[in-house]
Amino acid sequence: RADSYSSGNACYCASTFDHGIDTYMVETPMGFMSIKEVCELLGPGPGLVENETPIYNDIQCGNGPPNNALDEQRCPGRVDIGPDGCGQIGPKWRFPDSIINGTSPTEAPKQTIPTPTPTPAINSTLLSPDALQQIILTPAPAPP
Repeated sequence: RADSYSSGNACYCASTFDHGIDTYMVETPMGFMSIKEVCELLGPGPGLVENETPIYNDIQCGNGPPNNALDEQRCPGRVDIGPDGCGQIGPKWRFPDSIINGTSPTEAPKQTIPTPTPTPAINSTLLSPDALQQIILTPAPAPP
């Protein structure tokens, strides 16, 4: 299932907000916002046209952030054209000037919001078996 689509040079959300992506915090021209707030602010966009509109696996047309499912780590891009689309990244969200100018910026949150990063299990899916074996078998350096 796609989480976003592009129309012209803009990206729009088309997500069920699976895997907790709705609560991820991202920096925008208006300050930090949750993904769900961003999607609500952007609105639904012009809509999808079946077999014509490019659709993407992650929430921002392949530009991230990925949710915590492995599929978005491996294939953030287009999902409407098969495996060749994984690396095809679309436009980013575009906030109209009226929204940017009409909204007061917020300060960065006082607490640090962790950026989602792949876990070792996710990274291991991207390594060849030989590279993974080398990492596992390489002893840690001795302390000074």
